[in-house]
Amino acid sequence: MDVETVGVDKRKSTPWAMIALWCVLAVALLGSTLFTVPMMLLSGTGFLIGIVFVAAYITAVTALFRLTPMWPRAPKAWYFSSLLWGGALALGAALLVGGSVTSLVAKLGLHDAGASFGGAYPEEIAKATGVAVILFAFPALNRPWHGFVTGGLVGLGFEAVENVLYGVMGGMLDPNSDVVGTLQMWGLRLVVGPGLHAVFTSIAGLGIGLAFFRSGWGLRKRIGVGLGFLFIAFAAHFAWNYSWGGTIWPIVWLVLVALVIYPGFAYAWWRCRKEAREDAIRGRGAPITSVELL
Repeated sequence: MDVETVGVDKRKSTPWAMIALWCVLAVALLGSTLFTVPMMLLSGTGFLIGIVFVAAYITAVTALFRLTPMWPRAPKAWYFSSLLWGGALALGAALLVGGSVTSLVAKLGLHDAGASFGGAYPEEIAKATGVAVILFAFPALNRPWHGFVTGGLVGLGFEAVENVLYGVMGGMLDPNSDVVGTLQMWGLRLVVGPGLHAVFTSIAGLGIGLAFFRSGWGLRKRIGVGLGFLFIAFAAHFAWNYSWGGTIWPIVWLVLVALVIYPGFAYAWWRCRKEAREDAIRGRGAPITSVELL
């Protein structure tokens, strides 16, 4: 994934994308607030515990990205818009659409794949759309690995808020203690598939970053790579959510899928980090971007 560079300091500003981004996020934030408040009232203890865990979770994952040369020199608005898109808009879209998709799949008799379609279909598309919009909106984002990092943050926002909601439900379901139920749910979420949404959307984001910022590619290749990486993220999410019968095979299946997902993410991380370090050493300006042609 060697990057060809030219003597350009930064991309041109795209104010229309920035305006559209913040308008959409404002509406999504309002909608998610209306949904979150009732959950908070149902288990205030579970909600407060979730906020503490979320703060630690976001801080830790952000530090992993920030302490690498992949981290872009972008304004703080980029960081917060990425988290908001995942935690408000993408999650809201998934909650609105996911149930209907699951019901439709069940009516078709594909009961084992209900969670796969209900999760992977709306969630990965909504998150990847956010990555594309955010890459358009901020001119400081001009490298393929910026799509990787942006995807990670969008997925992080999604997973953080989703974990809070699951924690609240765990607190409600425990007959004895909201605290115990919330901690058990958080423990399960952190042990079984930690960071999966960040992983999925990082992969999709890398494909979008390559499609936008790789120089010397034709339009067909850009579209193919962008959609190809999105399909990989979709397929990984689909496989992870697939429901198998029995007691042992579902566990074995999750282990097998994890042995594909996490090493693949680690390899993408290594390649992006390597390119970002080499690019920082060269310091020859921004690459030619397809974004500039739109």
